[in-house]
Amino acid sequence: GTVRSGTIQDGEEVEILPQGLRSRIRGLEVHEEKSATASTGQRAALNLAGIERDDLHRGAVVVRPGTIPLASILDIEYRHLPNAPALRSGARARLLVGTAEVMGVLTMIDPDTEALTPGWRGFVQVRTDTPIVALPGDRAILRRESPVETIGGGQVLDPWAPRTRRRDVARAHAELTRLQSGDPLALLERAGDEGLSQHQATLRNITGGRALADRVLHPDRVARLEALLLAALRAFHAERPLAAGAPKRELHRAPVGHISTALFDNMVQDLANREALVIDGPRLRSPEFQVRLDPAQSARSQAVEQEIRAAAFEGPSAKDVMASEPELTHLLLEGGVLVRVGDRLLHATVLADLQTQVIALLRAQGQMTPADFKLLPGL
Repeated sequence: GTVRSGTIQDGEEVEILPQGLRSRIRGLEVHEEKSATASTGQRAALNLAGIERDDLHRGAVVVRPGTIPLASILDIEYRHLPNAPALRSGARARLLVGTAEVMGVLTMIDPDTEALTPGWRGFVQVRTDTPIVALPGDRAILRRESPVETIGGGQVLDPWAPRTRRRDVARAHAELTRLQSGDPLALLERAGDEGLSQHQATLRNITGGRALADRVLHPDRVARLEALLLAALRAFHAERPLAAGAPKRELHRAPVGHISTALFDNMVQDLANREALVIDGPRLRSPEFQVRLDPAQSARSQAVEQEIRAAAFEGPSAKDVMASEPELTHLLLEGGVLVRVGDRLLHATVLADLQTQVIALLRAQGQMTPADFKLLPGL
């Protein structure tokens, strides 16, 4: 066959599609002469280890393992021949791409008609009975199921298309119109909020996408996801004004809970780099956000603080205080005013005073026994 792209080498591991067979090249000829390599455009013959003639069929393609996904739903820019019979959506036809020929079901992607009429031009989706190898830009031919005669042809726009249903026709038509006009970002729009892998984007010749983690997304998709995340963060601040920030994993829920953790984390870091939000350990906050207590909250906070300070080392149960004043207690803990020791809450100044006494005793005596520690004031 003909090397379509790249370079292939003798001894290289390969995959035969669509069968999915793995093999290794153990002999290579270019134009009937032995060679170590074959490059784009050259006619080459391969001796494939462990592969018999009966294992291969018309349309088989040799690729590097895992590089090209099989195609079974293809969107095609198509022209129906002037002398071809009319066909409606749902009709079966033979699809030829490269040397492969498979049966498939046709779907018109035209909001104004559901029939292929003589001379018609537009977009057609073909759902094949069996998968084939196809790439964007491949030429495609349609033939009648019976009698076998050519009825039209065109160019593959998207060989890995989502299935187009009746409700999707207008949207799919608009996307393919953009793709036909040379806008590859239409494919990223189709890919949704998870986008495509870097390899998938390269296969589709996509440029201008936004890279996040190991994915490539449409820039408008990223802007929308960022806006949803920032809106969720603002809503958290409004609902819990005494919380120093929103737990990062809590924000990775609706309306952005459908994207992967890697994508979410990369988006958060990107927003932080642009100072659209602040990462504070496991929490996130808006740059302009500050905890502000109203007079009533300030009075309650002072009361809690004074009560716990007065209790000295007999501080109250953390569970009880958290149950009565959860947000104020969290605020005092995060601010270092209170310290949790076991199941109790102590005031930070009580512990600071104890530290001062211990240091003074050690300086005076050089050592301290458990009995000395118990005799310290307040214990």
